[in-house]
Amino acid sequence: MGTIGRVGSSVLAASRRASQAGVDVSTPGMGVLGVLDRGGPQRVSSIARRAGMVATLASRELRSLEAAGYVARTTDGDDRRVVTVSITSSGQEAYERLRAASIAAASDALAKWTVVDLAHLARLLTRMADDFSAVRA
Repeated sequence: MGTIGRVGSSVLAASRRASQAGVDVSTPGMGVLGVLDRGGPQRVSSIARRAGMVATLASRELRSLEAAGYVARTTDGDDRRVVTVSITSSGQEAYERLRAASIAAASDALAKWTVVDLAHLARLLTRMADDFSAVRA
């Protein structure tokens, strides 16, 4: 599992997916867009926590994403110190293209697998997820 994660999240793989998607976003930037896609508008501290980043890295990525037009910052009307970040329609479109490129990469990697192999993998991954969930309970 570690090897799959390292290969899939490598700079080369992420760069290849971004190029295929026609989107110039770093690997951490992809993670930030995913957090905003799933969670809606959030404070920078929440984005950093959910993306597994330190706040300074999240802030840097947000500046880059904002410059590209993928996210927008707004301040709270009651407390101007509170900044909320949301994904823009352009950012949503970019994230969807990145996801499609990721799905295509996975499909390419599994293209030579038989239907039986894929069904067996799906059963084992479901079992693994269930077992991991049971340990936390």
